[in-house]
Amino acid sequence: MNNEEKILSLLEQLIEKQDQMVARQDKTDESIAQMRKEQVQMHQEINERLDLIESDLKYIAQDVSLVEKRIRQHELEFHNVG
Repeated sequence: MNNEEKILSLLEQLIEKQDQMVARQDKTDESIAQMRKEQVQMHQEINERLDLIESDLKYIAQDVSLVEKRIRQHELEFHNVG
């Protein structure tokens, strides 16, 4: 094999390696895009759950407030009876 053939063989190997690297990079890019999509979905789910929790906490706070008012009223009535 002469020098030109060796150089040509090396160039072909380099081109093949480059093609493999490009394919791997494409696969990596697809994986990153999928991960970003999943991250956005998770972020949306977390926000939805936090909104529900916030709403539930508001109702709980209202209920606690009503119970406190009732307890105060019962205490007043109890003290007035005695």
